[in-house]
Order: sequence, then C-alpha cells, then structure tokens
Amino acid sequence: MRLHVALLAAAAAIALASSGMAASLGDVVQKGKAAELVKEKNQINFATAKAIGDHCLQEATSKGMGVSVVIIDQFGVITYYVRGDGQGKTNTESALWKAKTTLNTRAPSKAQMNAVRTGATSESRVIWQGNFANAGGLPIVVDGQFLGAIGVGGMAAQPGV
Repeated sequence: MRLHVALLAAAAAIALASSGMAASLGDVVQKGKAAELVKEKNQINFATAKAIGDHCLQEATSKGMGVSVVIIDQFGVITYYVRGDGQGKTNTESALWKAKTTLNTRAPSKAQMNAVRTGATSESRVIWQGNFANAGGLPIVVDGQFLGAIGVGGMAAQPGV
C-alpha cells in the first residue's frame, strides 16, 4: 500500500512538470488582486493545486485504488482537498498528515518512515515533532521555489482490478 500511495503522489508531482501542466513559477502562482490580497507572490494557485490533485485521484481510480489527496501551500493552508469514493476519516486525515510532514521537513514523508525503520529516530520522536512516518507526501517545487506539499492517503489496489 505504501509504495502505491507514494507512487501516486510522485505521479501527481511529476505531472506538474510535464507538458500538460504549467512549467514555470509564473504559471502556477496566484497573480494580480489575489496575490495582492494575501500579500504573497509565491502562493500556489487553485487551478494548479486542483490539476495536481485531480490527476492523482484519476491515476488512483484507473488502478482500482481509493485515495484522498490534499494540497497545502507553503504556509500549511489547505488549497485543495479531494476525497475519493470509499475513503474514511483515517484515509483523509493521513493525506493531510503526510502533506504537513513534507511542509515541516521539506522532504518526502517517506524520509521520516525510513528514519524510523532504520533506527535513526523513534516514531514517538517523529510524532512529537509533528510529523507522520509514512510514505505519500511530496514537496511541490517549481523553479527552485517550495510552493507547498501534496499528501496522498488511501488503500492499495484491489485484487483482480
């Protein structure tokens, strides 16, 4: 399950850089009055967050997986949150925990999982620091600027699908 969820998060992040989506910082951040209102020039825009989240959900659905996806900006504010069919509270919350872990560490949430597995740290320490030791969270970086994070929580593909 962890591998599938991590791969979906990676697929969504890669989609941002692919030809179907924006390739430069100017294309993926809020502009004009929206940027003036929040006094922030590098805040991911809704269209980009939605495109990433929807792409991830569609990839999961095509593989017979149920997932929840959350996109947060560089301040931890939810920009886009989508829950796939059959997703319960644990699935939706774990997506948010993974994204927040990436926000805190600026690294894939899997790094925390690996640190616990190798004994470099304890799971209680990871939790104490406000992080979640599980794969499925990745940073969203465009033109070297950290714009936020994606978190994917859900279930593995069903047999026969």
